[in-house]
Amino acid sequence: MTFVLVSVFLGIIVGVVSSLFGIGGGIFIVPILPSLIVMTHHQAIATSLAAVFLVTLLNTVGFARDNLVNWRTGLLLGVPSGIMAFMSGPWAAAVGDVTLRLFFLFILFVLLIVTFFRRNLPSLAEEALTITKAKGSFALLFAIIAGFVSAFTGIGAGVILSPIMFNLKMVRAKELVPTTNLSTMLTTFSGSLSYFLLDLKSESALDGSLGEKLIDMPLALSLFFVATITALWMRPLQKRLSQSTKVVVLCGVLFFIILKEGYELYAMHVIEKVIKDWL
Repeated sequence: MTFVLVSVFLGIIVGVVSSLFGIGGGIFIVPILPSLIVMTHHQAIATSLAAVFLVTLLNTVGFARDNLVNWRTGLLLGVPSGIMAFMSGPWAAAVGDVTLRLFFLFILFVLLIVTFFRRNLPSLAEEALTITKAKGSFALLFAIIAGFVSAFTGIGAGVILSPIMFNLKMVRAKELVPTTNLSTMLTTFSGSLSYFLLDLKSESALDGSLGEKLIDMPLALSLFFVATITALWMRPLQKRLSQSTKVVVLCGVLFFIILKEGYELYAMHVIEKVIKDWL
């Protein structure tokens, strides 16, 4: 029963945020999942990447049918981000659980600040857009960073790539969410593939020992199923939401999760220890 409730609860959230805001939903799955099901942070990250990949894949197909995906920008950001996510998977799997949670909390805080200060920026233009060499190089740098962050946090890179597309004016307003879904799909595919290969390596260990299974595939598929139904219903609404509404909602979500993660780390005396070490 718990499995079903978790799948429905998180699946609906993932479907809503991926279709309306262009982010994969990993910022919800990773911090909430270990609180609902007995699971390590590593397993939550790997399962999140697998679920978000399936959701954004279907979203991308749907947006592509409506000719809303900017393929040039999506591939420019998604390919290097995906390569970095694949390379970073083994590193993330070797890092301590608490270290990952601290890194995740830091990334969320940075994203909240960046998102808050971009809330009043002018809307994206609808005229033809150009990608200069300088703009492309800058975007490439952040795409690599997004891939690294995705593998270490499971957030799918959309919360980083979307602001980059917005601030550099690389896509039209109506293309922002669809193109972010494309880049996120490529990133999460590579990240989840990296974790999947680690699971296969663990299963085929010569000494016969089995490590923890990183990707919970039944849960990932369940989240995908619920999120897909939700996204199909919500996707047409994304064009009706104003930019300011999307930004305000995203800021509120990030703030809530930061409070939750901070409280849990404080309860574990992790933050207290970090502060003492700094002082």
